[in-house]
Amino acid sequence: MDTIGFLTRDPTLWDAAQAALYQSKYTSYVGETAIKWPKKIYNIGGWPDPADPTPLDDLTQTLVDIRSKIVELTGSELHVTEIADEWTKTRPKAAQNASINEVLDRVYAIKIEKDIVRLVREPFYADYSAKHDGALPAVDPANTNRWDFADQTPDSELVAAETNRTMFRDWLQSELLTTDNDTCSSAIVIYATVLADPEPRNVYLSPPKVNPIFSLSRIAPFAGVPDFAIPVGEFEANSTITNHTQMLPLGLGIMVAKGCDGVLTRLAQDMVKSGIIGNYKAGGTMEGGEVLFK
Repeated sequence: MDTIGFLTRDPTLWDAAQAALYQSKYTSYVGETAIKWPKKIYNIGGWPDPADPTPLDDLTQTLVDIRSKIVELTGSELHVTEIADEWTKTRPKAAQNASINEVLDRVYAIKIEKDIVRLVREPFYADYSAKHDGALPAVDPANTNRWDFADQTPDSELVAAETNRTMFRDWLQSELLTTDNDTCSSAIVIYATVLADPEPRNVYLSPPKVNPIFSLSRIAPFAGVPDFAIPVGEFEANSTITNHTQMLPLGLGIMVAKGCDGVLTRLAQDMVKSGIIGNYKAGGTMEGGEVLFK
């Protein structure tokens, strides 16, 4: 449910790298004076509707401003919605009346953990045991906790998980992100999974556990559509470690229909060209600066 991609600060380099990696499976729109953008932009993930007069915090306002600029750039029609609401409107008959969470909550955890046990744990244990007189290795609880979950999950649930994932994939590719002869993708989906929560590195994390909950970051792996993260701003955060204000990036997730990766790359290029985002540099901020190693 994943694929190789690139991290790059330059969307032109990004396009060239993807063309080299994906070859015939990738369409580049570089060099075309203009392209036809998808007709709709679905904005999911709890963002405010443009008509909502409620004052916004700075981070949300940054995202809303970026959203407005993307809508203006593309000329697309904005639909502020939730993936769960779209599912309820047009869900397949096979789902009966089940919500999107009821269908997908355990899918990722079951598929990943059952496969990890089969492909990683079992051959690893067998090799180790053969070399060490039948002994088993010491393994970090972050792994054993997940393997225990897999052991306690019947194989029948794996079959059901794949059935539900396929049902969701077919639904999303036929209802929300369909292919289009003129625009490649019928729509663009934008979302932000975390509104810039600093995560300090000098605090102990909670104990490892399996979290079988569907989230927005699962949409692309389940549906087989491209999903790219683009930095659209940064914000100040006080560091209790350095006792200084540090800058942290704010990212936007963008999805289009299967096979339309080049549309996203061209969107990033046009966002740079129009000044919506910058050509970012290496360093402690998006404009560059010291890389903090001390």
